[in-house]
Amino acid sequence: MADEAQTITKATLKALVRGIGRGDREVRDPAFPGLSVRVRARDAAWTLRGRFVGKQSTWRIGSISDPQLSDPAAARARAQEAKGMLARGLDPSQWLRAQENRGAMVRTGDAARDGLLWPEAVAAFLAAKSQDRSPHTITD
Repeated sequence: MADEAQTITKATLKALVRGIGRGDREVRDPAFPGLSVRVRARDAAWTLRGRFVGKQSTWRIGSISDPQLSDPAAARARAQEAKGMLARGLDPSQWLRAQENRGAMVRTGDAARDGLLWPEAVAAFLAAKSQDRSPHTITD
């Protein structure tokens, strides 16, 4: 992946949109350390790099085609909020996902759509494994 640094402006974003599908590329924003735009085969997205619990991580801020993030100042503001969460020892993953989805995810009550809750998933896993495993393995 080509990696370069340049101040990201609206003109830069337009050029990056034209580069979608022409190879992977990452443009870091020196005006905001950790913030960059990653261009892939099908999309270009704002990303934020930082440390959480001592480990280097990368979070997706959102697509540059999102009208809310078409202005670099808006993306920097969202990244600043995420960095504030990191400084307080909080993982910004769920908050960023909710921002990108325009709000918190709401469960519909339909397991086919929502998937299983953790207790249901554990029970289903243990039930499946109890068919071919020793009872001692299941209780352990």
